[in-house]
Amino acid sequence: MSIFKKYYNRDNAEYGSTSSRIRKILSFFDGIKGKKVLDVGCAGGHLGTEIKKLGNEVTGIDISDVLIKEAEKVLDKAIVVDVQEENIPFNEGYFDIVILSEVIEHLFFPEITLEKIKNVLKKDGRLIITTPNLLVFSNRVRIFFGNFEYTEKGIIIPEHIRFFTHDSLIKFLNKNGFEVVRENNIIHPKIPEFLGKLFPNLFTYQMVIEFKFK
Repeated sequence: MSIFKKYYNRDNAEYGSTSSRIRKILSFFDGIKGKKVLDVGCAGGHLGTEIKKLGNEVTGIDISDVLIKEAEKVLDKAIVVDVQEENIPFNEGYFDIVILSEVIEHLFFPEITLEKIKNVLKKDGRLIITTPNLLVFSNRVRIFFGNFEYTEKGIIIPEHIRFFTHDSLIKFLNKNGFEVVRENNIIHPKIPEFLGKLFPNLFTYQMVIEFKFK
């Protein structure tokens, strides 16, 4: 069993989607139904359940055997897959939409995982990514004063391997064959929504971005 499987193979879905993130992701599914959706890092299937209620076929994959057993109860399909070491076991172009929510920051080589996703995503298919913004203004202040200590919760935590800003995430996805369709980011709670939209690299706490496979 890999070190990643040992870490994530636990008896709860703590690292699954939060309610605010689920609402943001679901905003991209307004009027969308009859699509084949893949949730990478599906945890217990909470997000997938909501997408399924909208009339879509949802498959979940996760590294955790324990959480997949929970996801099997609520999703159309649920399979144990370690996307860092294994291919996604579906035919080329099978999925219309892939969700990568709070996963990319846990990967050593996310570009390899993106290639695996492209193999199973239709041309012009959609990829929805959520991940924290390393340089949200509150972190900028901490780093400016020399504080880069890891904490138990938040953005700078031990299990986050790769860090992104709003702009660097978009550049990274562009480089790997995707372009932005729309955003519905989670803005820092102390900042008005309009400022967050004007200065996303500064005030976005968590990126929630829909990309198109070019």
